[in-house]
Amino acid sequence: MRQWLRDIRQRGALRAQLDTYRHAFETTAADRDRLLRELRHDPPPQTDDDAGLGRYWQKPTDIHRDIIAAKAHDGGDGPALFRRLIDTGFVLQHALVRNRAHIGRLIDWQITHLRGEGLDVRALPPEIAELNILPAHTLFETEGRIVGTDFLRFLEYLHVVERHGLVPAGATIVEIGAGYGGLARLLKLRHAPATIYLLDIYETLAGAELYLRHAWPQSRIAYFDPSAPQAAADAEFVLCRLEDADALTGQTFDLAINTWSFGEMPNRHIDRWFSFLTEANSTTAVFFTNHFMMPICLESPTARAQLRSARWLPKIDGRWDILEFAIHPGVHGCGYWRHFQQGARVVARLFANQQERRRAAEHAERLAHDTYLEDWAQFSVAVETPAADQSARRAALLARPEVRIDDSTVIDMTQAEQVLGIVKDDIRNGMDGAFFRLWNHWRLTGAPASLRLLRVLLYLKWRPALKNPQTGVPYTVISGEDYQFGTLDGGFSDDSGLIVPPWLSSKLSAIFRQ
Repeated sequence: MRQWLRDIRQRGALRAQLDTYRHAFETTAADRDRLLRELRHDPPPQTDDDAGLGRYWQKPTDIHRDIIAAKAHDGGDGPALFRRLIDTGFVLQHALVRNRAHIGRLIDWQITHLRGEGLDVRALPPEIAELNILPAHTLFETEGRIVGTDFLRFLEYLHVVERHGLVPAGATIVEIGAGYGGLARLLKLRHAPATIYLLDIYETLAGAELYLRHAWPQSRIAYFDPSAPQAAADAEFVLCRLEDADALTGQTFDLAINTWSFGEMPNRHIDRWFSFLTEANSTTAVFFTNHFMMPICLESPTARAQLRSARWLPKIDGRWDILEFAIHPGVHGCGYWRHFQQGARVVARLFANQQERRRAAEHAERLAHDTYLEDWAQFSVAVETPAADQSARRAALLARPEVRIDDSTVIDMTQAEQVLGIVKDDIRNGMDGAFFRLWNHWRLTGAPASLRLLRVLLYLKWRPALKNPQTGVPYTVISGEDYQFGTLDGGFSDDSGLIVPPWLSSKLSAIFRQ
């Protein structure tokens, strides 16, 4: 009997060892194949973003359409249909999370954070609370009211725009990508005379309509109809489907809002919305919070689609005075919200006149000059010494009593790869960081020097120090902004003053040739 037990244990131990060896072999083989693919820089055929609503939102829209059709056939009531739409997880941040303790920690963090920002939730009127039409597992009773994670996130957004005085009396507000309507409702609660336009996919607007009608059964909520545009003129909430937005013209919006959906759209849609705000209509101020510096592996079959999306930040041109800029702002920096992509917040208003704009450009130039002297920028500057002698190049630069970088300076991005081990990337989070200073100076003045250094800074962010020791080729991970602030044709050939690592130009060219 003992011998039999020993044999069983030995066979079990051997089986465990065999499983371990098999796992190690399969893992090693998979890593080997992956590295070989990356180091060859030979990407698979690209898949373009041909879906009408883009690769993020086409499938959710199809799912919501099926839910709406089924409920209409079954005669489902409003709250039940709304919860069914929300339970898909596409328009409510934590709809799929059933761990109450985790959501509770998030809510506690958000309330504490808001208090630090000068907003005490306990002091708000009792009507500033979330509606119980949302799924019960997402709602908590705290600080004397019902709240949820998205409710508190929207409350922070509202606090920011109010802090900058961007909601005048009787304001007209447009929210592009309004989701389930949570932010629009908060705006209306705090600013009752406001007229709010909600622009979104019809299937998403259908949920927002249910939410807003539950909040205000007697309110005037109307869809914008291109064939009868005046029919919604006296509505408090105007719902506008994407396909009807081109007919919505001649409006003056005091504030335009977009949170996260620009980062999930193909560029063709982003171009359309900026044209909507600044050409078809006039817009005084904007509040944007969207994806920023998302890593893109150029070996991915979706790399081309990713590079052709989320180009929102370069669209904020020199007409806008930046009131606030922050990377990973507010609740998006919460330690419990780890699955969030890095984001950036921009709050801006139109310059009142050319004199105001000129003063802002002069101030931006002074700040950019300081940024030109930072160590990471010095490493990237090509001076008059021979190109082959990197150490002499840098020594000659640092030996100058007055370091001068101007629009004629040639900047060598390949030098950045030589010093990755000792130069940290510099994406500080606010308006004192190098990214903002360079971007702001370039967009206000068009200075080539700032754009070149901005490109180097972006390049450093996702350039890992690990390379193939034989070829010296780094792994091909960049951010969307690398490409967006480069050129739109797949390379950097538009700027003769910027020396680009050959692998980057060839890689991007190969992606867009396929």
